[in-house]
Amino acid sequence: MTELTFSRWYLFIAAFVVQFCLGCIYSWSVLNHPIDFAVYGDATKGRAVNTFYIAMGVV
Repeated sequence: MTELTFSRWYLFIAAFVVQFCLGCIYSWSVLNHPIDFAVYGDATKGRAVNTFYIAMGVV
């Protein structure tokens, strides 16, 4: 049986991927109003927020 050795680079890559994914989801909340305005023509309808809620529910 092979033994796995601890590598700080694997930890760094895993932490980077997790932080990148969570950062992308968090940045979506900043873009909600511009996306609503671009897609629906009104920034106050709040329809793009539903995508954020679904993404957070999956995470």
